[in-house]
Amino acid sequence: MYKPSGNIFKNIFSIVKNEISGKLRPKEFSASGISTHDPNYMYDIYTREFSGMKSQNLLNYIDWARRGIPFYFFKYFDTISKRDTRIRTMQRKLKAAILMEQFTVTGEWAEGVKFAELLIEHLGVALSKFFTSAIEANETGIKRFEINYELKNGYWLPSEIRAIPNFLYLYDENTRKYSFLNVDLFDQVKLRSNLTAFPDRIDISKFPQVEVHPLKILDVHAIDGDHDNAFMNGIAIALSFANYCKNYNVKDMNIFLERWASPTTKMKYDPLNAQSKDELVKAADGAKTHGTYIYPDGTEIDLLNDSQKGQAGNLYLSAISYWNSEITILYSGEEETTQMGEKGSLAALKVKEKISELILQMNLKTCENAFSSLLHRLIVINFSSPGKLPHFNYIKISTLEDKKLQSEINKNLKDIGVLPTHEALEEQFGVDLEDVETPEQPNEEDIDDNDEEKIDGNEDEEAEENTYESNYLEKIFFEAGKEAAK
Repeated sequence: MYKPSGNIFKNIFSIVKNEISGKLRPKEFSASGISTHDPNYMYDIYTREFSGMKSQNLLNYIDWARRGIPFYFFKYFDTISKRDTRIRTMQRKLKAAILMEQFTVTGEWAEGVKFAELLIEHLGVALSKFFTSAIEANETGIKRFEINYELKNGYWLPSEIRAIPNFLYLYDENTRKYSFLNVDLFDQVKLRSNLTAFPDRIDISKFPQVEVHPLKILDVHAIDGDHDNAFMNGIAIALSFANYCKNYNVKDMNIFLERWASPTTKMKYDPLNAQSKDELVKAADGAKTHGTYIYPDGTEIDLLNDSQKGQAGNLYLSAISYWNSEITILYSGEEETTQMGEKGSLAALKVKEKISELILQMNLKTCENAFSSLLHRLIVINFSSPGKLPHFNYIKISTLEDKKLQSEINKNLKDIGVLPTHEALEEQFGVDLEDVETPEQPNEEDIDDNDEEKIDGNEDEEAEENTYESNYLEKIFFEAGKEAAK
């Protein structure tokens, strides 16, 4: 039984009474208070620094995040997430996977369960957005939300749950608290200057921060994170290094294709005629654009082919494929369910599906924790004496194959004399069940002579119908044979 202390209730409800209940609904609880736009002077960062990323810049981004200001690191990660097709595809795949799952709310406190169902209905599509944003915590280490409230149906409910971009987060390692950077009072140039001014630890108090009430902020942390600074958890750092190496391989391959995809050209000109040299240079430039050589008489053009070019080009493709595989493994724990390659087997694929299922279960657990935190906060706000808090859980069966296996298990349980309850079956398969009345079979003793005669008569009629059908079919085949003989 959940038994909150009196001090907790006293503190929380004094805040609620003063801030969000009573005669006023303060603006800070009903409207967004965190600005999420880019600070000024960001143009060169996108077009120059991120596009031509250098290893030292990337190391600086990670080190600044380690010391509490991940602005540049998460800005860069957000940029490559939009540019890298493999990263973007895996992000969408994981988000789509959780939306296919079914969930349920259970608990002993009936009023609390009813309130949870009301909250789910109230959020509607916004709940799916909340879940897909929450699982980003397993990627970046933490995801923070701003909750705006409204009074509806007698309850304080979220009017909006805003996912705040990670580049605005701040972490003070001395107080072990998170806050938000105020981009309205800062620009990119000042931010970079302040960061380079602190060679060791960064004084977070030197950076302008947004004042926001704690009841408006909801934090979701990575499941596998063990670092006090959540920016060091997740897989974003590993993904950034993988993309950095892959990006250089792609650039090198494009340079190779531009230089070597077309045959090398050898040209000869009359040394006594300087004009012929100029004409050949024009011809070479025109060939790159139009694929045609037009050159003066008396000069020669030869195209030199290299049979090893294809093998050299495959080196770049292999390197790019390697980093794509590493990115896939980071997200799903395996790669076979995304790209099988030249070798593979059904048995191996089944094993890899189980590994990928573990990543899905981790994301589902993150969603459970996120919604439970939101639900518990709203219950504390809206109820003075709550009962045992409801539980939000995902139904563990997610595929038809799993449901078929569970059905076989239930049959085996029935054979040994054990039957699952209606509630257990409904939770397993996600459907409402109703009892089906099976017609009673008459006993042999209850069948009199008249019934036996009726049964015998029906059997005789069926035998006559079968004989008629057989004779009819035999006649059709006989006539067809006669026509074929003619």
